[in-house]
Amino acid sequence: MKIRNLIFAAGAALTALTACEEEKPLLGISVDPTELSFDEAGGTSVVRVSVDGSGEWNATVPADAGDWISVTGNGSTATVKVLENVGTSRSTVIKFSALYYSEYVTVSQVGPVAAGDGSLENPFSVAEAVAYVQSLGSDVNSPEKVYVKGRVSSVTEAFSTQFGNGTFVMTDDTGAQFTAYRVLYLGNRKWTASDEQVKEGDEVIVYGNVVNFKGNTPETVSGNAYLYELNGKTEGGGTGGEDPSAVEQLTCAEFIARADPNTTYRLVGTVTSSVNTTYCSFDMNDGTATVVVWTVNNKDDWKDIVKKDGTVTVRGKYLAYGSDTSIKHEMVDAYIEKFEEGTAGTSDPSGSGTLADPYNAAAAYNAAAALASGATTSSDVYVKGKVSSVKYPFDAEHGTATFDISDDGTASGTQFTCYSVYYLENKEWVEGYSQVAVGDDVIICGKLTNYQGNTPETASKQAYIYSLNGQTSAGAATPLFGVASTAVSVPASATSATIKVTGNVAWAATSTDASISPESGEGAGDITVAFDPNTDPENAKTYTVVVSTTAEVATRSYTVTVTQAKASSGGGNAVTISIDFTDVSGRPDGFPTASSAGATSGTWTLSGYSFSFSASTAYYWISNSYGAYLMLGKQNSYILTPAIEGKSLTSVKFLTGSSASENVIVDICNASGTSLGVNSEKLKKGTTYEWTVSGAPAGEGCQIRVTNAYNAQFQNLELIYE
Repeated sequence: MKIRNLIFAAGAALTALTACEEEKPLLGISVDPTELSFDEAGGTSVVRVSVDGSGEWNATVPADAGDWISVTGNGSTATVKVLENVGTSRSTVIKFSALYYSEYVTVSQVGPVAAGDGSLENPFSVAEAVAYVQSLGSDVNSPEKVYVKGRVSSVTEAFSTQFGNGTFVMTDDTGAQFTAYRVLYLGNRKWTASDEQVKEGDEVIVYGNVVNFKGNTPETVSGNAYLYELNGKTEGGGTGGEDPSAVEQLTCAEFIARADPNTTYRLVGTVTSSVNTTYCSFDMNDGTATVVVWTVNNKDDWKDIVKKDGTVTVRGKYLAYGSDTSIKHEMVDAYIEKFEEGTAGTSDPSGSGTLADPYNAAAAYNAAAALASGATTSSDVYVKGKVSSVKYPFDAEHGTATFDISDDGTASGTQFTCYSVYYLENKEWVEGYSQVAVGDDVIICGKLTNYQGNTPETASKQAYIYSLNGQTSAGAATPLFGVASTAVSVPASATSATIKVTGNVAWAATSTDASISPESGEGAGDITVAFDPNTDPENAKTYTVVVSTTAEVATRSYTVTVTQAKASSGGGNAVTISIDFTDVSGRPDGFPTASSAGATSGTWTLSGYSFSFSASTAYYWISNSYGAYLMLGKQNSYILTPAIEGKSLTSVKFLTGSSASENVIVDICNASGTSLGVNSEKLKKGTTYEWTVSGAPAGEGCQIRVTNAYNAQFQNLELIYE
């Protein structure tokens, strides 16, 4: 009975309490007005505040607006004070609170400075750049390049000659921070030792693509931005901002002779090749020389306008592209200023394609252009002309050459490309045969094709020189014989060395203290010298190989000395570093994964060691239909290997990509870029190379360096330090 009465009593009390709460008025707050607007001069405005109950309230101003807005007052009024605005328009929201309830007043003020839009005329402020990249989402590159203006607050990585770039943090009056990450120097070029360093307090403008890296670091995209202005200095900027009237005009030959990668020059000449409609790249010739216009900044404006045989005016900087035996002279970072249509086929087509009546260049061009994309003529035809430019001279590896011909040996008329053609008598070219040269009279025999539907030329390796300056027989090549080096050095752990024989004659090799293979050969080839590792810490070992020929040459015999270093005396075991680029699961987060997102510099931890990358165009770790591999391009690009205290790099082993260029040359250099003379040969695709390295300084890394104008691909990499 007592328990039942207690339950009824509790229920009655709860009912009474509920009724009491329903009758009590809720505490609330209201403000009027809810929006305030101020002009540039600022001023004060009153906000009426009504609070039920106690009447107490408080106002909160956001921290980023505390330097230009304040709120005072009590009771039923609040006074909002706004200071003069000398910058861009701004706004904030004041929060009015009473116990658990809040209302908001939006305050806006116009400013005399227009908000930045990322253009050169109106760059983003640092705060605006931060807001912009945050709107893109995490790790999303901006679709367009933008300008960002600010003040250097700290330097993270000073500009260096090793990489040519630098990293610094920018700020503005709001205190926002934006990182200029590994940007190139003024003029969109690499920094040199004679250039001024960026320092704290400098006023700068950077230009490039931007990103919110990992969602928390607003910065420029590595390899896609540069320092546009430094304390008012631009050096032309490299974005078309230079005064065109101040750019010196040169002939193509003068441009090549200057070979100046840091100065913008203007060229005027005839477009002598088909135009790549994606990149607006083409060859041009003004009668003095041929220059390849490669990177065109305003390509979208001109790629559908510039045509073969027209006259183009273009300005840009110089770049040598290729190997010692095959150099292309390029204009890069270019801007097209003017183009005038030429007369299509300025040379009148003539000839029927027979030996008795060969096509001229214009007729051959028209015949190939009339074919379907990739199709070839059903039979061989003959084409006659003079060599107007040599794109790729003959070389012993391929046995072919590529050159253009025209009626008069100049670029003034229609030119036709003789692509990858064999030598006289349809033979592969070998060392000792003469080269083709500009001005040579040639007759070409073979099939024509319309490559990719836009490049009329001879079909690759399906044509040859029938006549060269009237000569139709290749004859005997001038006898040549030699070795790449008479002194070869290997580390103590090595079990073999390679001697490279050059030339085009028969030879024989002998050795009394080492095993060699092969013992004879014809023309260029490699001799492998085999021996045991050297375990003697006191003495180096030497092996002698004599390579001789019976041909009538200047030197008939070479003595090559192979020196095997003495064993380490306390240096410890060898250190081996292996990286498998076919396993993308080992790819570090953020490592570039495609050409479109490729970077020009960066440092990454691979297999527990720090590797630095520097690329002329881009490096990236890609996985596609050809497999997974590391791409490194192009000339002077390199991988800087780790430095291991007390040990030297003694061996480099790698597998090239299955789709790799077979023109690329890779060598090993010391950390400063000086060649260690390991390799000067072109690499085959899908091939394993194992090189012995001698002369690498202890405690320093080495460069695995591309030495000519092609891309290198690596499927794996193994380094041994001793």
